[in-house]
Amino acid sequence: MDRKRIINKRFIIVSGRVTRGGTLVLSAICKLLIDKGYDARMFYMNRVPGKETDMRRWWIRQIRSYLSMPYIRLMCALNKKSQSDLYKIRRELVYEPIKGLPVQYLPFFNKEKTIVVYPEIIYGNFLKAKHVVRYLLFHNKLYSPDDPDSFGKNDLFVAYRSIFNDPVLNPGKKNIIGFNWFDSNLYRQYNFGERTGSCYILRKGRNRPDCPKTFDGPVIDDGVSETDIVRYFNEAKYCYSYDPQTFYTTIAAVCGCIPIIVMEPGKSANDYLSQWENHYGQAYGDSPEQIQYAIDTRQELLKTLDYRESNERSINLFLDLVESHFSD
Repeated sequence: MDRKRIINKRFIIVSGRVTRGGTLVLSAICKLLIDKGYDARMFYMNRVPGKETDMRRWWIRQIRSYLSMPYIRLMCALNKKSQSDLYKIRRELVYEPIKGLPVQYLPFFNKEKTIVVYPEIIYGNFLKAKHVVRYLLFHNKLYSPDDPDSFGKNDLFVAYRSIFNDPVLNPGKKNIIGFNWFDSNLYRQYNFGERTGSCYILRKGRNRPDCPKTFDGPVIDDGVSETDIVRYFNEAKYCYSYDPQTFYTTIAAVCGCIPIIVMEPGKSANDYLSQWENHYGQAYGDSPEQIQYAIDTRQELLKTLDYRESNERSINLFLDLVESHFSD
């Protein structure tokens, strides 16, 4: 498709500074757009604005955090704080899953020539953009046809996976586009010897009623550094995940750990996977058959982690959708 109408447009990708898969996916979109020759920038939020947020106070806090970043980076470089404090600071103020991406700091830009991409955690349009893409990285809880302030009538809805799609706002399966990014230097197996015990993933499953109150091994949740996560995955034999939709189970398998998805009561693997999806390297439940399947298919999983071709297809499809939707 001829993309003359959008080649001169800027893309602003809105993302939180948190160590979650969504932040990495949004950063990957920015990187792929830049590689295609587009002016693409990240807009990092240190706090997510909600429906009732006082936006004047929110912007004051946002700008203060930007002004403090040089000092924070210096303190991190000089290691003047404890490791836990440094990690919290990095996560909230200076975390960048893909280093070196351009950053949009303020809401001052050409509204006619900018396309803003919001993840599903954003209510409304706080950047006041004319052209908005809403990328559903998880189940939509904010957008309602009965609430005209939750989205714009000309917004483009795209879902990361069909299971996250909103069939009312995004009918059919034509706007399902997945992006992936994998840091093989960080996420790798370095323990090829003995493994003992288990670790646990909570994240989006932390509030499940069947989630235990105590654990007999390390718990991976917000606030745990990526290097610690890789260490846990290299030490433990099993990883039990109460978040059935996290990429960290794939990372666990890469690191040589056996990931076991703890399904919610009354659910099966079919409730979490689309009909054409596999679960190479991962067990749904702790039956001997599922654990053996995870072991037997780990090599197949590793083969799928070269995302260059799939990302090329995805970014081209994304640009085609944007071009056809914003046709002014």
